[in-house]
Amino acid sequence: AGRWLVDRGEGEEEGWVIVNEDGDVRVLGEASGEDVRLVVSEADAGGDLRRFALIQISDKERLCDVTLHDTDGGEGQELVLRGQDGAEEKWRRTSAGDGSPKIVSRKASNVFRRWTREDQPAEDKSGAKPSSE
Repeated sequence: AGRWLVDRGEGEEEGWVIVNEDGDVRVLGEASGEDVRLVVSEADAGGDLRRFALIQISDKERLCDVTLHDTDGGEGQELVLRGQDGAEEKWRRTSAGDGSPKIVSRKASNVFRRWTREDQPAEDKSGAKPSSE
């Protein structure tokens, strides 16, 4: 379950997918709303829950095989969807397992940020107050 960023490969537009607790998949921005579900693969039943299948709910048709991989040294997760024709798509988790936003560390920067209230004048780096004109 959670929110996933879809990576369709080079030059392809990315999208967003939401998977709920039951495995129902919703692709954001698509009006058609195909009813698809992520289910545990028969090959992984009773295993470590790393292999799944994406099926169409209405007729139980298997659309593709799905494998869950840990990324970023175990900090992230990625679903790799592989169609029967060999086409591959990756979904990267953008939230923690409990649904809270994933913490993304930022690179060190030389940009100084000074947060001030609306009624409090900001001071520049030299310590001089801006003139009130």
